[in-house]
Amino acid sequence: AGGTGSTQVGSTFGAGTGVSVDISTDLGLSVYAAAEEHKREVTSSTAGSITKDTFNGTVGAAYAYGPVTVGYQQWYNDAGAGTHYESDGMSVAFAVNENLSLSYAKIDETKLQAGLRSLTNIEASMKAYNVAYSMGSIAIKAHHGKFDNPDFVTTTSNEMTEISVSFAF
Repeated sequence: AGGTGSTQVGSTFGAGTGVSVDISTDLGLSVYAAAEEHKREVTSSTAGSITKDTFNGTVGAAYAYGPVTVGYQQWYNDAGAGTHYESDGMSVAFAVNENLSLSYAKIDETKLQAGLRSLTNIEASMKAYNVAYSMGSIAIKAHHGKFDNPDFVTTTSNEMTEISVSFAF
C-alpha cells in the first residue's frame, strides 16, 4: 500500500491511493488491513479486452502466546486486465526453546481468468516446513517446500529441500 497512506503517479496508470491500518494489542494480537487503487489512464483498443483500474487489498491477523505464533492473511490482486488473484495463507511457529524453532506455512492462491472464456481458473498451493537450531555462533536450518501448480502451470509440482549451516566469526 506504499505506507500508511500514499499517492503514486505513473504513465499507464494515473494517480493511485493506498491506505493501511495496523492495530496491535498487549495481549499478543495484531490485526491489519490495506488497500490501494490506481486509475488506469491507458485502455486497450482491442475489442473484447478488459481494462479497468487496478485494486490490491489484504487483511490479516497474527497472535502470539508464549512460544507459539499463529498468523492468517487473505489478499486480492486485480491488475485491471481481466485476470485477478485471490489468495489466503496461514502459518504456525513454535519456539521449542531459545535454540530450536519449528514452523509450518501454507498458501492457496487462485488465478481467476474473468472474461477469458477459453481459459479456466487455476489453483496453486504451497506448503513449507522449517526447523532451525542455533548454538552460539553456529546455526543449522532445514526447509522443505512443496508446490502444486507453481506459477499457475497446471499439472506441475515441485518439491525442494534445503539444509544450511552457518558460522559467525
